[in-house]
Amino acid sequence: MARCFGVSADTVHSIYHQEITARILKRHHLLKQAGPAYAQRYLAGTDLLQLSFAADLPPCTVARVVVECLPLGISASRLTALLRQPSLLPSLASAQAWLHYWEGQQASHSEHQEAGTGEMASVVTGVPQPAQQLQQERDQQQVQVATGLANSSQQLQLPAAAAAALEAFLARVQQDIERCIECDICASPAADLARHTAGREYEAKLYQCLSDAGIAYWTEDDLRDKGFHKTPDAKLQELQPGVVADAVLLPHVGPAQVPIAVQGRIVNWIDSKATFGDDKTHREQALGQYQKYVNRFGPGLVIYWHGFIRDLSQLQGGEDVLLLDRFPLPQELLTLPRLPLTLGGHPGPDQRVREGCQEGVAAGPAEAQEAAVAVLGDVTVTAA
Repeated sequence: MARCFGVSADTVHSIYHQEITARILKRHHLLKQAGPAYAQRYLAGTDLLQLSFAADLPPCTVARVVVECLPLGISASRLTALLRQPSLLPSLASAQAWLHYWEGQQASHSEHQEAGTGEMASVVTGVPQPAQQLQQERDQQQVQVATGLANSSQQLQLPAAAAAALEAFLARVQQDIERCIECDICASPAADLARHTAGREYEAKLYQCLSDAGIAYWTEDDLRDKGFHKTPDAKLQELQPGVVADAVLLPHVGPAQVPIAVQGRIVNWIDSKATFGDDKTHREQALGQYQKYVNRFGPGLVIYWHGFIRDLSQLQGGEDVLLLDRFPLPQELLTLPRLPLTLGGHPGPDQRVREGCQEGVAAGPAEAQEAAVAVLGDVTVTAA
């Protein structure tokens, strides 16, 4: 499919994941309502993968709902840990919940047997015969459970038959969960980790491209250290008059400079998205993130590394947010030249800051800052 449309495999996978995510959001409430019915089908022998095919949803999404409805007493808060490590299932299951279910099944089975025996006895004698032996067995099991609770307040002692049934059922559930994880490329913990890792890798790619282009920037972590809450992945730095910019003191950037222009548009910040930019996703991001960046920092650039639909730039606010599917090419970048200033025939503060910091960087960040302050003195550069 990627070759057919001339796009990368990552782009196809990103589009597919967005479609599946939209389907989950649309149908999840219906899945929750059908959870008990799916659990009954699972108890009757249908496996989790078959149920996920019937629901037309990712296996792990269906497994979460079904397992929560099974008579194992596993709460929703524990399902994430279970999907990450299915071998935890025996330690997460509740023996009390299983015993309640097992006793109900035994009682139902006994009622069916009693009904059948009563019908046969009524033909011979006309009087139904009670299943006294079955009742005695149930009473004995209750005594065993009570004895187990008296001996241990932490672990419920199940009857032998119930314990054997629980062990076999847990083995089946664990095997089905492992199969769901292997088959799910959208909602499994491994898929979530892969998307998170890809996001970090593309952020690192953005920082490397900025450094190679000689563009000074603050990372998202740098901005958070400065007290910003909602931040883009990269904020381009500005050298304000009379202020020594942090760019000369940070190892991952070059000399401080004003924001850049890309394709004739000013860019103050850049956000990296390791996804495909579709209409729905971009609208949500534009309202939730991009507009806040514009209000705080000015116009910026969003890079959808896996491409985007053409009409996104025409949406509201598109004049303030430039969209690309790659880092700008050298011929698309425009940086304002930094002219050396002179005061009375002596090197200006701009040049002296750079020279002083270059001397201090060899000793360390603290020495670089002292050198910058020393050469600046009380000189303040003002705009003409």
